Amino acid sequence: MPLMKLVCTALERVLLTRPKIIEHMLRMLHQDLVFFRAPEESDLTSDVHEVQVDRIDPLLEWVKSEFGIKPKV
Repeated sequence: MPLMKLVCTALERVLLTRPKIIEHMLRMLHQDLVFFRAPEESDLTSDVHEVQVDRIDPLLEWVKSEFGIKPKV
């Protein structure tokens, strides 16, 4: 959720502070849980993995189509 909070803040702040907020957001981006997956082959986490695929993959596809980059998960 830190990424969502930072994105909303960056969009709503005064233009003068926006670059600093975006810079901070980009430094934290690699830590966001969107980029981590539960192991598919584990009995304990296979259901979690399935939910991640169903809910997060469409977001990653949108990022790819909108910005031309494919996030590494």
